[in-house]
Amino acid sequence: MYRARPLEAVSGGQTILTIQDCTRIALANSLDLQAVLWEEQVRDKIARAGQVKMLPRMDVFYGLMQRDRPAWSRSDVIDQEGAWEVVGPGPATGVTNFSTARERNQRYWNVQAAWSPMDALMAGYLGQIKSNDALYSRYQRVRVAQQLVGTVTSAFYRLLALYEALPKAQALENHRKNIVKDLGSLAKNALIDNQEYLNAQSLHTEAKNQLAAVYADIERQKELLAAAMNVSPCSTLKLEGSLLPLPPTMLDSCALEAAALVNRPECYQADLVFANSVADAKRLMVKFFPRVDGFIGYFRDENKFFLNKNWIDGGMRITWDLMDFTANYLEHGAAKDRVIKTDQDRAVISMGILTQVKLKTLDSMKAIDRFKRASELTQQASEALRIAVDVETAKMRGADQSLIRITREKAKANQLQAELDRLYAVGEVHSAIADLNTCAGTNYPVSTAIPVSESSPPRVSRYPVNALKSAAGLVRRALPW
Repeated sequence: MYRARPLEAVSGGQTILTIQDCTRIALANSLDLQAVLWEEQVRDKIARAGQVKMLPRMDVFYGLMQRDRPAWSRSDVIDQEGAWEVVGPGPATGVTNFSTARERNQRYWNVQAAWSPMDALMAGYLGQIKSNDALYSRYQRVRVAQQLVGTVTSAFYRLLALYEALPKAQALENHRKNIVKDLGSLAKNALIDNQEYLNAQSLHTEAKNQLAAVYADIERQKELLAAAMNVSPCSTLKLEGSLLPLPPTMLDSCALEAAALVNRPECYQADLVFANSVADAKRLMVKFFPRVDGFIGYFRDENKFFLNKNWIDGGMRITWDLMDFTANYLEHGAAKDRVIKTDQDRAVISMGILTQVKLKTLDSMKAIDRFKRASELTQQASEALRIAVDVETAKMRGADQSLIRITREKAKANQLQAELDRLYAVGEVHSAIADLNTCAGTNYPVSTAIPVSESSPPRVSRYPVNALKSAAGLVRRALPW
């Protein structure tokens, strides 16, 4: 069973974290990112193994065999010449024209090299596909990192806003409780309308629910942030940062869409899928041609009847499976259709990314507008509280003190509610901006993780081809003809 480590174990004992600290810890300890890194390493090794299959096949064979009786055979030469006595296969058979050229105990071995240009060419295309798969996993790592950074940023600022909102929510609940208490005594003496008292009770209930929601949201955001950093949610976690001023954000959707097409790994992954479909179509095209196999080997047989116990054997074979032609034709047709489909998928993915960026831009603009409105309402509530305090101190000294206190408590509660709404709004602004940066890929650009020289589909290494040329030269020099 996996257990997350405490925060102190991964942060060097540091418990007060900034957004940079949280991002660094998340990128270093995320389980999702580690899983993608392992997948990337596995595919890279598979791609390198596929390139080796372009080389000739080297077979080493060693055999031992024993027969229960000699391998007799009839000899016309002995029958015709009869120059010496021959022991037949059995006593008193009278047969004198049998001989053997094989011992009962046999031992032989050989080393043979075989190579097919058809297999090498298809292995080359498969190597391209596997290399593209390895690069695909590298882009997947970038996308996981982008989403991870976005999750950390969103949870960090939401949690920071909730920490600042918690004392205000507690104060709001306390003010609402005092208002209900004061209005209750006045309602008993029939000095106010009962409806006003019931409205105050409803507002007090809403304040208590809001305070409970703040506690629940704090735990939820702590869980999200701890999960992103792969630390225990029970760790002592304190955040250091400022909600204001808001980070500079470019809300030009056209510029963001252009940046997304450069920084979103899905675009590059779609190109790799298209390149794989093209390589697969070429691989299936090779199967239409006759198969050519060349081989050469050194053989050794320890048979005492052989005059030449070792020899070199070489040659070539050409085969063409005519019955498999129809199946190859259908497979190649399906591969060509897959090329068209993957090309269309590239356009679909690009359009999807552009749509996401546009929607996230609108969400960020709406969040900023809500924050501006909440800031205006906060100023109005503060002004109303100032007026209520001035009225209490200067203009209504002869009035009932409970009514004056209730008026001030209401103004203070309205101010606290406005400040809470403003804090919620500024937290949502940071979250919307983090989602926008994640959607555009600007929080972790592709060029940061993958150099430009490696961003295009890799070519198959020339080492197998050079090795084949060297092997062919050695074969030509070794052949006796």
